[in-house]
Amino acid sequence: MIQRIQSLFLILNDVIFVVLFFVPFMVIFDNKGEQFGRRFTLADYVPALIGEIVIVVIAGFALVLFKDRKKQMKVCMIGMVISVLYAVGLAAIPFILNGDKSSFSTYQTASGTYIACAHFVLFLLARIFIKRDEDLVQSV
Repeated sequence: MIQRIQSLFLILNDVIFVVLFFVPFMVIFDNKGEQFGRRFTLADYVPALIGEIVIVVIAGFALVLFKDRKKQMKVCMIGMVISVLYAVGLAAIPFILNGDKSSFSTYQTASGTYIACAHFVLFLLARIFIKRDEDLVQSV
């Protein structure tokens, strides 16, 4: 049901998607200094945008599966795995790009990378509460 707490966690996954359009997840500093850094948001980097869209679709799909809690738990597990891979990928981008010494730029992760880790936590909390509901129904 939409009024359940796990639905709130799944909706918060979609809210994070919107927040990441305004919060940078990577900053590039060139040899001019830190004040001239270019901040990349979700709209500036297509692979990150695709990953976020996949996570949002999975969260939305889990939200509409409220009648079948077992499938909903499986979808949340898939969302947890994808969100971990996505967060690791976002955190690894600066390390991969810093390996290219042909440019004089420095890449750093920004706050958006850490906000994206919240997807995993929200999927985990949703799964815990879905499991709690399933156990409650089974006990009756």
